[in-house]
Amino acid sequence: MTKYVPLNYRDHSSVRVITDFGVEFGNDTMFAPIFPHEFRRVQADVPIVFAKETHSSRYRPVALFGLEQGENLYLKDGRWDTQYVPISVRMNPFIIGRKGNNDLSVHIDIESSRVNYKFGEKLFDETGEQTGFLSHIVNLLYEIHESEQQLPTFCALLEELSLIEPLTFQAELDDGTEGKLTGFSTIVEERLEELDESSLYRLSTSGALMPIFMILASTSNFVDLVKRKKDLKTTDLLR
Repeated sequence: MTKYVPLNYRDHSSVRVITDFGVEFGNDTMFAPIFPHEFRRVQADVPIVFAKETHSSRYRPVALFGLEQGENLYLKDGRWDTQYVPISVRMNPFIIGRKGNNDLSVHIDIESSRVNYKFGEKLFDETGEQTGFLSHIVNLLYEIHESEQQLPTFCALLEELSLIEPLTFQAELDDGTEGKLTGFSTIVEERLEELDESSLYRLSTSGALMPIFMILASTSNFVDLVKRKKDLKTTDLLR
C-alpha cells in the first residue's frame, strides 16, 4: 500500500531512506519504464521493449528484467546486476506531484519499506537544507517530468510509421519447459529498412532514430536473459 504526501522539513526532518535493492523494497519487478535518453546505457545489459499503459493504451518503452511477472533476473544479493539502473527505479519512494497552487513538488511514500528513522540516507541536514542525496532525487524527478512530456511524441511517431508490432519470443529451458513472453511489442526492423527518405528524415530530425537503433541492439540481451533464467532454475533444483 502506498501513501504519498508532500515532502517538507517540518514533518520529515528525521526521515531516512534505504537505497539498497531487494524483494522487500519492491524490486522483484519484471520490467520498469525507461526514457529514450536512457536507451544507450540500458541496451548494454537488458532488452528494451514496449508495453501498453493500462489507463491509456499508449505504448511506452520499458527495460525487461524477467520472463514472467514478479521476476527480476538482474536482482542479486541486494544489488542491481547491471551497469546502469533506470531512473524510474532509483526514484523510489519519491514522485513528483503538485502543491495546492499547482506548482511541482516532491512527494514521498511514507508507507514505503524504504522509509524509516534509523537507516539509510538523510533528507535534510540540521539547518533544514536538503542533503546531497535529496538534491540528487529532486534532479531525477525533474528529469523524469521533462522526459514524460516528450515521450508521447516519440511513441506516436513510431506508431504512425508502423514500426511497432507485438513481440513473439519463446525459449526452451534446460528442464524441458518452454518460456513464452507475451504482452510486449518491439521495433520491426524490416519496416525500418523499407522507410522512404522523408520518413527517415523525420525520425532523424526528431531525435528518434538513434533510440530506435538502441532498441534493436538491445535484443541481443535476450540471450543473457534466458541464461539467467536457466541458472535460476538450476539453483532452485540444487536447493
